[in-house]
Parts: sequence; structure tokens; C-alpha cells
Amino acid sequence: AVYYPKVGLSWVASQAGFFPRRDWLNTLRLRSTYGASGQIPGPADALLYSSAAPLTGAGGVDVPSVSLASLGNPNLRPEFSAELESGFDLTLFGNRTNVEFTVYDKRTRDAIISRFIAPSLSGVQTRFENIGNIRNSGVELTLNQTVVDRPSVGLSFALNGSTNRNRLQSLAPGISAIFTGNRATQRNQPGYPLFGLWSRTYTYADTSRDGVLAASEITYSD
Repeated sequence: AVYYPKVGLSWVASQAGFFPRRDWLNTLRLRSTYGASGQIPGPADALLYSSAAPLTGAGGVDVPSVSLASLGNPNLRPEFSAELESGFDLTLFGNRTNVEFTVYDKRTRDAIISRFIAPSLSGVQTRFENIGNIRNSGVELTLNQTVVDRPSVGLSFALNGSTNRNRLQSLAPGISAIFTGNRATQRNQPGYPLFGLWSRTYTYADTSRDGVLAASEITYSD
């Protein structure tokens, strides 16, 4: 069994007796929340075979068949993600200004990643494994400002801003990187964002001085 607990706490600090009173400050709420979630493997990710088109047997009778679709992983577990958020909500100037500020930190373990394997093992290229630890962190800020608030007309605006730092923190021992999509340009590597784009370093020299680069004048380091 996998459990995903959640708990939250908030406190309206501006209602406390010791909180200093200010005409321009209406309310100040402090809040913090912890929550866990997960992602379960696909229904067939642990299977070795999948159904295939029926084969025609003796007498023209269709015979059910299966084919090797993937190298299943019976030890595959759900991902587990836990996130901690903290921040405050602030209302000012007769409730005309509202500010929301949040700091978050989300960490995922047992991330389900499609790993390339040797084709000689099964004839297929990849298998899903729990081999990743991932972290997302950042801040979020929202500002809502009422400019005009009349019975017949109103005017307000909202500003939103956020940051996110995404990092693959580690893979299983012995795995330095996992290539995805085009193996030459995209990979998951510890210390870098998921699905980072990479490129080779190219050098060139127009040795013929004709203004055109021939293939022999371009080199790169693999």
C-alpha cells in the first residue's frame, strides 16, 4: 500500500492581540501546506507480452496470439512526490490591494523513467524503471489591485510571476545519463533539468577561403 498524506495550517496573524495595528494593513494570513501524491505505472508496464492480431489456423479458424511488446518490470513501484508550500496572503489599503506569495519545494523519488537497454536482452529497446530522484522548487507571486470601485464602473488589474528550478538529482548507481528522443540532442542527466537539450561542439575553418564551408572543413567532438 502507498499512502499520500496531506496537511495544511493557516493563521490570521493580523487578528492576534499583539499584532501592531496599521490603518493601511487589513489582514495578514500565514500559511503552510504539506502534501504527497504519486503516479502509478501504466496497466501494461509490468507485462512482457501484449495481444496481437489473430493468426489464421487450420480450417481458416482464427487463433489468438500474443507478441513481445516490451520488457516488463514486475518490480515497478508508483512514483512518490512530496511538496511543501509556505507563504502569506496580504490585503492592504481598504482591501483594494491583495498580495499572495508562495515558496514551494517538491521532491519526487522512484520516478518512472524509460531506460534504454541492450537489444540483445529481449529485442526491445526500453524498459520502465524506478531510477530517478527529481526536485522542483521556486516562488509564486500574485498582485491584485483595484483602481476604481464604483457602483457603475470598476477597474482593476492583476500581475502574476513565478520561477521554477527543475533538476534531476540522481539516477540509479552506474547510470550517468538517459537519452530520450533524438539521442544526439536530448537527455536526462543528474544535475540538469529533465529532458535537457544538448548539442555537440562544432569547429570550422574556411581553409579554401572561398566563403563556403565544405564537409571536410567542419569537425565536432562527440
